[in-house]
Amino acid sequence: MAAVVFAGWLLLPVFRGGAAAPGTSERSMDLEAAFLGALRRQALVLGPAALAAGVLVYFILAFFTRGGQVGAVQAGAAFLAGVFFQTLAGFAAARIFFGCALRTAAAAKISAAGSFTLGLRVSGASAIITLALDLAGMGAVFLLVGGWDDPGSAPLKIAAFCFGSAFSALFARLAGGSYMEAAYAPGGAALAGHGAMNSVNLGADIFDSAATGTLAATILGSALRPVYGPKAVYLPLFALAWGLVSCAAGIMSARPSAEGDHVGALDKGLAAAGITALAGLFLGCCLGLDCNMWLFMATVIGVVSACLFTVATRYYCGRDHYPSRMVAEAASGGTAAAVIRALSSGFESAAAPAVLAGAAVLGSYYCGVRGLEYYGVSGGFTERTCGLYGVAAFVAGMLSVSGYILGMGVFGALSGSARLLNGAAEQEEAVKLNTGAVAASGRTALAAADGYAGAAAISASILLFFGYLFRTSSLLDRPFETVNFAGAEGFAGGLLGAMLVFLFCAYCLRAGAVPAAAAMADTKAFSSSVLKRLSVPAALALALPPASVLVFRRSGLSPEMLSAMLISAAVSGALMSAFIRNAASSLENSLAFIEEGGEGGPEGESYKAVAEGYRAGIALKDTAAPALNVLIKLLPAMALTLAGFFI
Repeated sequence: MAAVVFAGWLLLPVFRGGAAAPGTSERSMDLEAAFLGALRRQALVLGPAALAAGVLVYFILAFFTRGGQVGAVQAGAAFLAGVFFQTLAGFAAARIFFGCALRTAAAAKISAAGSFTLGLRVSGASAIITLALDLAGMGAVFLLVGGWDDPGSAPLKIAAFCFGSAFSALFARLAGGSYMEAAYAPGGAALAGHGAMNSVNLGADIFDSAATGTLAATILGSALRPVYGPKAVYLPLFALAWGLVSCAAGIMSARPSAEGDHVGALDKGLAAAGITALAGLFLGCCLGLDCNMWLFMATVIGVVSACLFTVATRYYCGRDHYPSRMVAEAASGGTAAAVIRALSSGFESAAAPAVLAGAAVLGSYYCGVRGLEYYGVSGGFTERTCGLYGVAAFVAGMLSVSGYILGMGVFGALSGSARLLNGAAEQEEAVKLNTGAVAASGRTALAAADGYAGAAAISASILLFFGYLFRTSSLLDRPFETVNFAGAEGFAGGLLGAMLVFLFCAYCLRAGAVPAAAAMADTKAFSSSVLKRLSVPAALALALPPASVLVFRRSGLSPEMLSAMLISAAVSGALMSAFIRNAASSLENSLAFIEEGGEGGPEGESYKAVAEGYRAGIALKDTAAPALNVLIKLLPAMALTLAGFFI
């Protein structure tokens, strides 16, 4: 509640209004009406689909598992709650976005610094509201299933909340990418709202990562109840709540210098958010984990890793860095040369997050083993259980700065829309220069947030996968701790997981590949066509794992096959997403580099070559890459929810 009040205070300049440039208010209102209309059409399709899926979850658990009617009802209700809170957060972010973009554009008439500060603060308010709804939804469901009286078993009962959240986020990412594809078509102003869709979809992604990672950490924490009691379960929830405080600290600390270094101001805000997060995590470890410094070090690894993920992404996506400049230089040889160079950068960029994530998981696992080694030696826990709680602490630390990084991403989308509003109006050149400077830092912020979203997705997915193994072990009454790719079932599951990623990307792109003339001829008809086309990748993601399990179920090897599929899809999906995102971003930022005078400027042949490649890159970046982030969380969430059926 306090976080929502603070967010309202940040939004006061928007509510008060102000003098906007002639024509910008009308244009903003038109775009808002068109965008909200698209969201409503999306919700009209999502609602019945979610209701049917929730009933199906209840039916499967009630009649095909030993969980009983009460557990099935709780799972179905938790699924629908996840869909509801995810959708509500999307509508809230959309309603905030357009008024904030208009006020940010108007503030540029005074100074670039004022526009930057206002834009970042209202973006932070949007991020706080998104994560507050996430926390409220999880907390409400946690209490409704008896979490206060029995915190050990409650996390498994609310696994369906994450399944519902991922279900809604997948739909938003798929539909949003196709709408943005149409927005780039000539005359696509009616379907524009590109920045708003970026903001809403990034919020949906991080909302889902926060819910998924927190749930998985509470599941693993329930295993430590003999040592720390319910406090081990509450710590991840505390970390998510404290993330709202760190977001507020970062937003208020990010002030540009007299020289107008906006990117430096964003970095100062990230540092302040990180320090605040570490202070809260230290307090949480002292109060909840008996000042276990090894587990605190695991949370430190999470906070530091979050910052390093953003730095790595900025290198490959920044317009002033080597990869983007090399694409611009290669463009002198034509579009094919520019695209090949961008693909090369994309392939290379997948290495950095893989190395960082692997090192972070290994380091936090070691911290968990050392921090809980006394209980492992005494026979209370296995070394693996101790290590996995260290990984859970790492994910909790990583998510503790998610609010500020989401705010950065929303700011990037919002500043770009403010630039478009001022560019379409009759403004003085100084005003356009101010919004251009703010939008340039916004591009960097949005790229960093996208990179963090991908890293948070794979971290939450892997942790939820461990939660699935933990749940499966209890259902089988035997240890189930490893994935055996040497067996036929493991090999087949691994191939199916990787195949799912490629097929999913193919159908995502096909859903948005419609002629520009058809897209612009009838907006509502286009939206309906897109939603129908999206049923294929969505059905593929939801149907392939259960269908594959049924094939292996008779042999008793379905857990081995499914676990191999999950880990293969998570790893290949995360790397594919990083490749697509960074390859497309290198094209986008090389275009910005040329627009500012590099490689012959916007009148040269290099500009035309990169612009042609950029059109294809955006289709990849906005459609397939973000949807993959959700896919790799949807699969383990579904497996955990329906674990009793998959055995």
